[in-house]
This record gives sequence, structure tokens and C-alpha cells, in this order.
Amino acid sequence: MGCIYLETLGIELELPDHSFRDDGPVKHIRKHTKKIYQEFDLLDTFYSTFGPFEDILPDDFDLSPTGARTVNLEKNGIKYHIIFYKKTDYLNTLFLRAHEEAEALLSMNHPELLEKKFRLDGVNMSFNGLENHFIASLAGFYVLSKNGLDIANVDPATIHPHFRKALRMYKAKSKK
Repeated sequence: MGCIYLETLGIELELPDHSFRDDGPVKHIRKHTKKIYQEFDLLDTFYSTFGPFEDILPDDFDLSPTGARTVNLEKNGIKYHIIFYKKTDYLNTLFLRAHEEAEALLSMNHPELLEKKFRLDGVNMSFNGLENHFIASLAGFYVLSKNGLDIANVDPATIHPHFRKALRMYKAKSKK
């Protein structure tokens, strides 16, 4: 507990009552979500959150349309932030991981650390009034850009509809 390092975002912070864990790529988002709730002895919460039919759904049915999830749980005064994602090609996996790290950071109530990171790299935007999921998508594009992808040439039609608006905003704000 305490020292949290979000590797993909390159952000480190000290929060004594928080814990971060990256479970990495998983085969099934839905099954892994349930496994985490079991680990924390919170299956009742799992069923009340995701529905009573969880155990009869087919294996290939997944609750996450984008292939990633951040689970935020609290137990014994510690806030746990656990991320995981489906493994795809390198760039999509990198995007999903950055997106989920940002979701965790935002649930820790530290959007200013991400804004500062953006500013240092010439991406000037304020997150005021933006939803966390949208901010996390911006973080995904930021990390792709930092890893050499020319965001200006990404065609919005080639990405998941969930992320298109964030791509347009990132392109507009990252112009030098």
C-alpha cells in the first residue's frame, strides 16, 4: 500500500490508503471481474452490480464492450484499484492499459497529475467538466502518441466508436 506507480502513464504517487494492481491481459473480462470480487469476499456485491444471471451466461459473453476494466473496491479501510484488459495487438493493448490506469488514477481523485503530464508534453487541455471515461480515453491517445503513433493520421472510422470523440479532441489539443 502507499506507493503507486502507473507504468504506462509514467505517474507515481504516494497514497497510504490506496493500492493499485495491474493484472495484465486476461482471457475473459467478465470472468476475471468475478474472480476479483471472490478474492475480496464480495460476491454479493458482484451479483448486485452485474446481475443475478452471471453464472448462466455463455463464456464468450462479455460485459465490457471495449475489452478492459478497472475494478475499484474498498476493504478494511484500503481502496483497491485493479485493472485488466484483453490482449490484442501491441497498440490496442497499450491504449487499453493506459485507459485503465487513467481510470484508476481518476478514481484516486488525482486528475491534476494527468493534466500536468499532458501539459509537459505540449497537450494543453483542462479536464474540467469531462467524464472520467472520456479523460481515460484521452490518456490512451496520449500514451500512443508518446510511443510513436502519429495521432494526426489516425482515422476515427478505424477505432471503436466509444473513443472517437476523445480522438478528435486529442488531435485538436495536441497540435503544436
